[in-house]
This record gives sequence, structure tokens and C-alpha cells, in this order.
Amino acid sequence: MKTLFTLLLLVTAGRSWAQEALPPPPVDVNTGLITYTEVVPTSGVTQATMLARAKVWANRVSIPAKPPLIVNEMGTDVLVVAVSQLLPADALLSTTRLYLLAQVSLREGRYQYRFEEFTFETNVATFVPVEQTLLGNNSTGTKNEKKILAHARAQFEQAVGQAAATLRASLLTPLAPPLANGTDW
Repeated sequence: MKTLFTLLLLVTAGRSWAQEALPPPPVDVNTGLITYTEVVPTSGVTQATMLARAKVWANRVSIPAKPPLIVNEMGTDVLVVAVSQLLPADALLSTTRLYLLAQVSLREGRYQYRFEEFTFETNVATFVPVEQTLLGNNSTGTKNEKKILAHARAQFEQAVGQAAATLRASLLTPLAPPLANGTDW
């Protein structure tokens, strides 16, 4: 029985340690900023349709005082938007909101997103660059500080994943269902 208990304790401790040891976030070599980018195929969706859908997405997630910017560069529609995203209420962390700059480039059959310039807003209305919180020497600090850092990193990864999923769903989902007779009008 003692052996089984010890084994369970080791497995549980190993599992919690593995959760804390996330790989480092992707950092742009030129800017030194955490940057997420991906090219997503969109077969069957025209560039014009994606642009219309991207505008709707941008107006839902943008900071009200900063409207989205849309430009066309050599056949590519580029939408740049300052995104504001609430973080889940959390007793362990003082961050309440994540801000990021999203650049979405649209072409026939695909789009590319680039999320960068991440900033946490704390519950005392201060703004902290995510790099200041998540990058650096993680080997120093108390066990509790390391736990809080791992938790912040997990929450950050979840928020970025949610932003990418929301963008993908917005660009691939029709704005309005087709009429019963199969026409758009």
C-alpha cells in the first residue's frame, strides 16, 4: 500500500511539474516581442467574403477608441486591429484584460494572422508588457512565484488560443445563412 501511495504521489508531483514547464513562448528575433503567427487555408471562401467577415470580427474585438485599419497591398487586404480580451476572473493573478495588436492579411484561399505587442492590464489599471511578466530567468524566485508565473503563462496561452479560434470561426462562418431557396437574396 505504501508503494502504491508513493507511486501516486510521484505521478501527481510529476504531472504538476510538467504543467509548470511550458516551452517558452515564440519570440520574434527582430523585435524581441512575443509573436504568434499562422497561415490558415480557407478553401471555398473568397477574399472579399473574408474581408467582410474580418471587419465584423474586428469591430467586435477592437478597443472602442481605436478603430480597425484596413489597407490593400498588392492584392492582399490587410486589417490591423488593437484587440481587447477579458481574462477569466482569477484569485491567483491580478491581471484582468489582455491587449494585443492583430494583423490579418487576406488572400484568395488563405489568411495569415500575426498577434504581437501583448499587454496585461491589472486590476489596479496598470499596464504591463507580457514580455516583462513571462520572459526572463524563471529559475529564480520562490516556489509560489514560479507557480504564479506558470499559471499566468497558461492563462496567456489560453487567451491567445481563444483569440485565434475566434478569428478562425469569424472568417470561416457565413455572416448570414442562405435563404431556403438557396439564394443569397
